[in-house]
Amino acid sequence: MARKPTTWTLQWTHPVTGARVDLVIRHTRDYLVQGTDHIEIETVKPKKAALPITGTGYLSHFIDRTALRDAGGPLQFVTSWLAREQRSKDWLKRDAAQRQADLFQWADAQAEVAQRKPSVSPKPAAAKSLKRRAPSRNNG
Repeated sequence: MARKPTTWTLQWTHPVTGARVDLVIRHTRDYLVQGTDHIEIETVKPKKAALPITGTGYLSHFIDRTALRDAGGPLQFVTSWLAREQRSKDWLKRDAAQRQADLFQWADAQAEVAQRKPSVSPKPAAAKSLKRRAPSRNNG
């Protein structure tokens, strides 16, 4: 029998850029077996935004029901997990590299646009002057 998940929303703020990310957290008790719960974390605005716990904006996580209860429940568990990981050296390094790559991609795109040669449009055909012929003077 499929169980219906409980859903929460959470807003996470990027510690460096200040960008806000809206998340949906879905929790299902006893997902596959009794005593094991399932948590889904998904970014919805912006969609598929990277987080310290997932680079894709989606995470499926199984956890012991007792451990989840001891952590304060699904919302507190995810909030604490994000806070802990956003301070980790590993994530800070990956995040800085990702943001730096964006700057290089932007610079490369700008350089490409600046180097483009103007398109050569075909020159309009030169108008030919029509010479008037003198009427024929053949008398026939």
